[in-house]
Amino acid sequence: ALITSAETKKLSEISIITEREKTWLLTEFNQTETCFPKDKTIIQLFEEQVARFGRNNALVWGDETLTYLELNQKANQLAQRLAKNHAKSGDRVAILLNRGPLQIISILAILKLGCVYVPIDPAYPNKRINFMLENSESTLILTHAKFKSRLGVPVRPILLDSLPVAPQSDQATPIASAYAPAKRSSDGLAYIMYTSGSTGTPKGTLITHRNVIRVVKETNYITVLPTDRFLQLSNYAFDGSVFDIFGALLNGACLYIVPKELAIEIPQLAQFIQTQKITVFFITSSLFNALVDWDVNALENTRKVLVGGEAISVAHARKALETLGVGRIINGYGPTETTVFASYYPIDHIEQAAQSVPIGYPLANTKLYVLDKQGQLAPPNTPGELYIGGDGVGKGYLNRDELTQQKFLDNPFEEGGKLYRTGDLVQMLPDGAIDYIGRIDFQIKIRGFRVELGEIENYIKSVAGINEVVVVAPKDQTGSMYIAAYYTVDPHIHTIDSAQISEFLSDKLPDYMIPTRMKQLDALPLNMNGKVDRNSLPVIEDKQDQLSNYLAPRNDLERRILENMQAVLDNRRIGIQDNFFKFGGQSIKAIALIQALRKQGIELNVSDVFHYPTVESLATLPKVQNLHTHKIMSPAVARQSAEPVPLITLNEQQLDSVVGHVQNTCSLISQMIVAAGKVTQFPLSPVQKAHNEAGSNLSGLTTQINGDLDSTAIRHLLLTIIQNNQLLHAVVEEDGGSLVWKECDITAISALLATQIPYLDLCEYTESTKEAVLKQLYGRILLSPYQQGQLPWRMCCLRTSQDAHTVIWGFDHTAFDGMSAEVIRRQIAKATAQTLGETGQAGDTPQKYQEYVSWLARGPQAISEQALVERFALAKWSKANQTLMTTLAQIPDRNQQRVTVSIPLAEIGSADIWQFAFDWTVDALRNYAGMSEIPLALVQYGRSYQEKDYYNCVGEFLDIIPLLIGEGEATTAVLERLKLCRTHAINFFALLFDEKLAAKFSTVAGLLSASYTAAGQSKPFVL
Repeated sequence: ALITSAETKKLSEISIITEREKTWLLTEFNQTETCFPKDKTIIQLFEEQVARFGRNNALVWGDETLTYLELNQKANQLAQRLAKNHAKSGDRVAILLNRGPLQIISILAILKLGCVYVPIDPAYPNKRINFMLENSESTLILTHAKFKSRLGVPVRPILLDSLPVAPQSDQATPIASAYAPAKRSSDGLAYIMYTSGSTGTPKGTLITHRNVIRVVKETNYITVLPTDRFLQLSNYAFDGSVFDIFGALLNGACLYIVPKELAIEIPQLAQFIQTQKITVFFITSSLFNALVDWDVNALENTRKVLVGGEAISVAHARKALETLGVGRIINGYGPTETTVFASYYPIDHIEQAAQSVPIGYPLANTKLYVLDKQGQLAPPNTPGELYIGGDGVGKGYLNRDELTQQKFLDNPFEEGGKLYRTGDLVQMLPDGAIDYIGRIDFQIKIRGFRVELGEIENYIKSVAGINEVVVVAPKDQTGSMYIAAYYTVDPHIHTIDSAQISEFLSDKLPDYMIPTRMKQLDALPLNMNGKVDRNSLPVIEDKQDQLSNYLAPRNDLERRILENMQAVLDNRRIGIQDNFFKFGGQSIKAIALIQALRKQGIELNVSDVFHYPTVESLATLPKVQNLHTHKIMSPAVARQSAEPVPLITLNEQQLDSVVGHVQNTCSLISQMIVAAGKVTQFPLSPVQKAHNEAGSNLSGLTTQINGDLDSTAIRHLLLTIIQNNQLLHAVVEEDGGSLVWKECDITAISALLATQIPYLDLCEYTESTKEAVLKQLYGRILLSPYQQGQLPWRMCCLRTSQDAHTVIWGFDHTAFDGMSAEVIRRQIAKATAQTLGETGQAGDTPQKYQEYVSWLARGPQAISEQALVERFALAKWSKANQTLMTTLAQIPDRNQQRVTVSIPLAEIGSADIWQFAFDWTVDALRNYAGMSEIPLALVQYGRSYQEKDYYNCVGEFLDIIPLLIGEGEATTAVLERLKLCRTHAINFFALLFDEKLAAKFSTVAGLLSASYTAAGQSKPFVL
């Protein structure tokens, strides 16, 4: 049908997805909007944290600690110095500093003036540094005195070799800089970050304040607490640092800067994470793998570990998951152009046969599109290119208009929106998660850095005598990616040594971009189209051209070191005098070497390998020679000696932040479900209409889930309850002037929905904090009103101990009654038993509430209106009720009081307690009012009519039965009337609030309406 209806189109132009799929892909999957502070700047949010948490620690560097007030004061001082050097809003200010507090102070100072910071790694070659300075048109550079000689372009240096001195006075000082611009826009640039460029020169990506704020405020992949301790592991010239720095400082948390040498020393890094009680950090995949291999238990006290920068290893992810449990590890994905992360995947389950870990779902305020070559939406399980939209998309590339137009496109699915074309080949899995397949072009990530292979090719081509070049990035036997270069030379040149090329590149490229394997070819292989056939390039097994003088090991120590080094270098033949780094070694492989040697009792640090990169030099180190006096503490012993992690105590502001996040997540759940496609609609039930007219009230329940279940199991369990009960995924909306229920189709978003169900681990908190959190959540979840168009419920699950959870589930009364609480508890109990693998009878499938509404619309069965009036004595009931209400209304408020009557059970005898209490109350009313017949209104569950019952359905079913109790009558009259209601399907709310039934049973409606719909009367009858 698609083809015949589009006869004038090419096949490639015809979309193969249905309208339903298209709607889901464009709206429901990308329904990620949250109320984040998108109109504020980074500095405004930072200064808000200073005002709230001024005396809390903001930054830790070794023995040095800065509070938020101190950090802010130092940033203001540096901002003043910049202003005196004529820095003004919009100027680009470069930073060329070693790792430490000065980097953070400089970033804040630059942003305080409305300027743009340009981070530059001092490890870059001089040529690359000066290109960035010139290309960014930086007017000033904050740097150390020792780097001044490296500056080869006109730029004014401001030398920083110590921290600014904070004011001695303890008096309050202004938080904002006196030099702050009058106008600040979140759409203004925050930084320019350079990545590798295919033309041979780096390209500067333009990122705004709003782009950054979207990553760290009111997002859906992490909740940052003011008590969190962030680890800054990432280089500040890599955009992973943006999460580290601003994730901490814009949320009142503390940032721990790890020294550069520890960043590559896995044992010391593991110890740092444990001793500093780090709770949150981002780490590249390669470093994560090394950390997991060394001691995954080093992460046992962390709350969230975000892994990214390159594809994550399934084996290492599985090992971490098995040790740490669910809710702890997140696979983060995102190009620099879309600001740190564009998608996230909670690693809570890995299939046994999994070959990759998905990159997951869109970040808050982010849109993901998988498109085919024609720009059409690709169906699930179909490869396509990933395009990213939303508030994280940057403004393009600096001074690269043509490239910006190629990569930053107008969003055809959203008016005024922009898309970034990633070049990543992906596919959407059935559960909605995005799975990364590979690169469409020749861009890769090495050690977390994005590298354009074309840039390396262009530099190698500039070597005199080089004719053609192809650079590729295969994987070695361990799965690690490396860069390999193939080249041809001019015919009159016999050969060009690869060492000569490496030497040439070392002055122009960072070390991670220099090929670790090179091979000269007579000619590059071509395919039938005359293009280079990359698949036919020969494998470079060894760097034989660098083995000029092979020297074998001379003793057992050298042999052991050499064997381990060869294993790390893919069993390549090297001698004891060959340089580790010239044979494919790099920092990650150096870590692997150190780990392998330590298993044999050879104690070395990664820095030793950098300073002594040959087997011969390593073997002569004194600490290696003296093997018996240098024992390494095993991870198990290290863990035993570690201090216990203290429980968290929250102050009022922190408490508000935690509870507020739960509320926001509840709102997000509502938005997601409401935005899903509607599958059906049906009228409100009569009692719901009554509630709507009278003004609805609130209800809810709390219940326990017992069993050692992780957050993923709990969330899926609760998702099952939501899926199985119609009103839990339905919303009341106006349609044609009437309010109706609209059921939402959550099938397609169920996997994503499960990750969003509010879950809070209270085991991290002290008992007093637990009580405070519970008290606030009870109020906000159970007692906050609902608005039309929202879900009629909100819920949170709290882990209170290792094997116990508490669920707080609040409801609008239109969707819930007392029996509904028991229904939910029963369903949760059955689902828990099934999850734990316990045997038991399966629960009945809940009926749809829509069926109940349809059943009531039939009206009373096999009974006439006259018989109904007579059997319930409605005429007498109506008159008697007005008399009784008038009598009771005459009692002055001051004379009304609650009376407790205690009757010994022995006096009741064998009578039913409820029956005894009912009879006693009727007699008391009869004596007080002087009436022989007492009118009452009995609230009943209203869930059983004829052969139908609805005792496993969530919803509002209550009905009110009018009862006239004469002398000598009591519970017998009640039971008789209830039987009449069941036998003849009589629902009194239906006779009043269903228009058709009210017209058909007008006499009944007339007799009851004065009491049932008495607007403004607080006591229309005695219940």
